[in-house]
Amino acid sequence: MELEDFRRMNHLRSRVERCVRDPETAEALKPWYRQFCKRPGFSDDYLATFNRPTVTLVDTRGRGVERATEHGLVSGGVEYAVDCVVLATGFSEGTPYEPGFGGWIRGRHGVRLSEHWRNGVRTLHGLYSHGFPNCFLLGPSQNGMSINFSHSLDEQARHLAAVIDAAERSGAWYVEPTAEAEVAWVEEVRRSGSMDQEYLLACTPVPTTGRAGPSTAPTPTAGTPSSSTG
Repeated sequence: MELEDFRRMNHLRSRVERCVRDPETAEALKPWYRQFCKRPGFSDDYLATFNRPTVTLVDTRGRGVERATEHGLVSGGVEYAVDCVVLATGFSEGTPYEPGFGGWIRGRHGVRLSEHWRNGVRTLHGLYSHGFPNCFLLGPSQNGMSINFSHSLDEQARHLAAVIDAAERSGAWYVEPTAEAEVAWVEEVRRSGSMDQEYLLACTPVPTTGRAGPSTAPTPTAGTPSSSTG
């Protein structure tokens, strides 16, 4: 896996050199991390944009923007005058469900979803939890995902629509996995998720912590209560 990743990332770095004419700009755009440690772009026009005379890349060397002024933004002690600032605020990944919706979703006997998941996410196929009838979950926890998040959510929504349709046609009042099915799926996820855990934890920054360097934090697929919100 290490060698294949190195070959793949070298190919991507070579592509940057081929597409971006200015060597300094090309060097700053090269991805020096493992594949999928950061979300890749899906545009064929992105790199070519840096060849335009009206486009300048400001390399903050990972430090970000220092401050905003009346006329622009400051990075590396240099003020860059701008007419418009587009903010990419990002999203939280690998954060607990409780601050979001996990604290107020209640299932049978008034049990909160956050309580049911206090020792880790517990689902069947990442879409349903025992004790929470007709509660359908979308997201990356304990199911198959693509790097194209929108596509994955669309596929999950279509699948759940088919499940609901089948339930209605059969006269069922609710959809809910058995406790046994949930336990079996969690064990399968733990077993299979451990294979790529070491690879992902070596990412910089680490996806589970947002900080550079090694991490001992478990991955969401290993049963950790987590979500991706944006």
